[in-house]
Amino acid sequence: MPRDIDPSVNDIDNIYLYDVDDLRHVADAGLKKRRLAAEDAEKMVEAEADSFLARCRSQEVAPTIVALREELHRVRDSELTRFDARLRHLQPEHQKLVVELTTTLINKILHRPIRFLKQQAGSVDGIGSVDMIRKLFGLADNTEADTTPVIGLEEGDREERKREETG
Repeated sequence: MPRDIDPSVNDIDNIYLYDVDDLRHVADAGLKKRRLAAEDAEKMVEAEADSFLARCRSQEVAPTIVALREELHRVRDSELTRFDARLRHLQPEHQKLVVELTTTLINKILHRPIRFLKQQAGSVDGIGSVDMIRKLFGLADNTEADTTPVIGLEEGDREERKREETG
């Protein structure tokens, strides 16, 4: 390591002479490797953080999908009850067909909004999409105390609810 050693010592078997410049090269190479490893680690942490945030955002979608399905089935059940007297004369298999038909119709209506929500789930805009769907279908916000849906209300009830919301 000292600079006052004759460089010809390096010619002797099993003797290695390292000077400060050699050590600097070794240290620089090690530093370069550590920097590259740190960059790789940062990329891995960033990718995992993005994945985690996407999973968190997607969890916001599931309750909305459930609430949307429940609300439309609630409306269907309400309407079937309302029409019960008119449907009572139908044979049981025809009544079952009416229920099947309305269930299929609900599933077809829900297909695109649910697919849209699932596609948006992992994105930054996913929460805005959830809010939009909740508003469009009159689903209560999870934080609101009032859980009365807008869908299925009579016209007078809708106007009264709008007056209550606006103040």
